[in-house]
Amino acid sequence: MPSSRDSFWSFRIALTVLVTALVTVGIVFLTRFSLVLWSNTLAEAPLPVVSDDPVIVSLGQQLFAIPGNMLTNATGDAVELAMMWPGLVGRTERNITNFQDQDPAAPLLRLRLDQNRETINSEERFERIIMPAFAGELLPAPVGLIARHFRPGTGFGPDVLYYGPLDEQPSHPIRYLAFCAEPFDRLPLSDTSFCQRVIQLTPDIRLEIRFYPNLLKDWKKIDDEVTDLVRTYLIDSQISD
Repeated sequence: MPSSRDSFWSFRIALTVLVTALVTVGIVFLTRFSLVLWSNTLAEAPLPVVSDDPVIVSLGQQLFAIPGNMLTNATGDAVELAMMWPGLVGRTERNITNFQDQDPAAPLLRLRLDQNRETINSEERFERIIMPAFAGELLPAPVGLIARHFRPGTGFGPDVLYYGPLDEQPSHPIRYLAFCAEPFDRLPLSDTSFCQRVIQLTPDIRLEIRFYPNLLKDWKKIDDEVTDLVRTYLIDSQISD
């Protein structure tokens, strides 16, 4: 008959396995669910042209000062922005059609800030959850990245993952992950051909960058410039309880 100590450790091992499985399923589900939501937001009419004067918005305890012509939505749960690429400018009289016609070739970036925290870091997520789901050969990718499809039934659907960067030291951690609904070189683009990139902006704020695959060639510049810009919108003082 097993001792109470053996039973205790058996229970702990079983519980650990169950929790790990639930976390994996949850991450895959949230990735797919977020991509579906993004396809729906593309059909929403943007706000009219407004001044670029800063608008103070809050996200949890964090305050932001965001140019009014970039802001598209702000609730207690999320703050959404839209801007042109390159240049990172909001809506103006000259470029408003790019925001209105939902053309997949339009050089737009759509951003979402929320309080969701990544439960595991990108390197651990890549090794434990993403890599085992890969299928097939490497796909064409912009310079510095690798692209892969996923096996059916893994929860990732038909998405293409672009990851990297590649360098001369393969042991370096994966620092870039972008899920795309279609390959970056497929033409013509459809209005659901979008990519999603998630960055932990601060310990409490997550930044999602969404764009069409034709902009993936600028992946590093978009990462660097958008992150730097959004950090300038952070207000040091926070809302007190």
